[in-house]
Amino acid sequence: MSWDILNNLLSSTAFPIVACIALAWYIYHTNTEANKRIDALNEKVMTALQNNTAALTKLTEKLEEK
Repeated sequence: MSWDILNNLLSSTAFPIVACIALAWYIYHTNTEANKRIDALNEKVMTALQNNTAALTKLTEKLEEK
């Protein structure tokens, strides 16, 4: 096998392999960051929902007293 064939084979396969690895890392990194943001938002929503539930419970109790 000559060096030209080997060089051509490596140059034609190395870029797609490196590109696939880079894209896989990018997708993983993007999904990880998105999941962190979603988790933080879910915590805020759960806190707001619990506060609203407590407020509605208090209002219901006050209305039942009358």
